[in-house]
Amino acid sequence: MRFVSAFIMMLAASLAASVAHAHGPTRQKAFETITIKASPDAVWAKVSDFTQLQSWHPAVESSTATNGSNYVGGVFTYSCTTPTNNPACGTGCVDADPLFVAAASGNYRLQASSPCV
Repeated sequence: MRFVSAFIMMLAASLAASVAHAHGPTRQKAFETITIKASPDAVWAKVSDFTQLQSWHPAVESSTATNGSNYVGGVFTYSCTTPTNNPACGTGCVDADPLFVAAASGNYRLQASSPCV
């Protein structure tokens, strides 16, 4: 009789433990910061030629963008971009200084007063 009681208690404890974990895994967050040791102008000069993505992005084998522009058809709106007089710029495009927090030291987050916010 003791054996049956002990078995039932162990079975109940096992079931209770599995029910406690039934909600699934806890969400995990990952953060990564990358510092590019170059001026914004040097970085933009490299990445703005969309016909040459494969020259700086290892996951791109080739790019068929035309005329080196940063768009191929379509319209973009409410974007911080230049020039705003190109045919793809729709409503709300901003070409003013984006007001980075500290671009000289590599902090390209936008200030609260940025026209791009």
